[in-house]
Amino acid sequence: MVIFDQSQNSSDRFLQWRISHPDSFVLNIRGNSLMLHRASCGHFDFKEKVTFAPKRAFLNKDDLDDWVRQQNNKTYKVCSDCKP
Repeated sequence: MVIFDQSQNSSDRFLQWRISHPDSFVLNIRGNSLMLHRASCGHFDFKEKVTFAPKRAFLNKDDLDDWVRQQNNKTYKVCSDCKP
């Protein structure tokens, strides 16, 4: 798992991760809400300055699901655009 928090360089690091791992899985975290995307999802095509939400990136879905279970069995929604 790779953690992208709200530190200054997280946005740049995440954009590099997307390029290097386009088929990876990304959980976008907004409060208690989790949304699952592919790293290549168009929702991450930042064209202007945006508020960067924390993210967790995984190379495989099994690791992602294990992490989610460890978070008090939170559930996630699946992006309807990239359908990971």
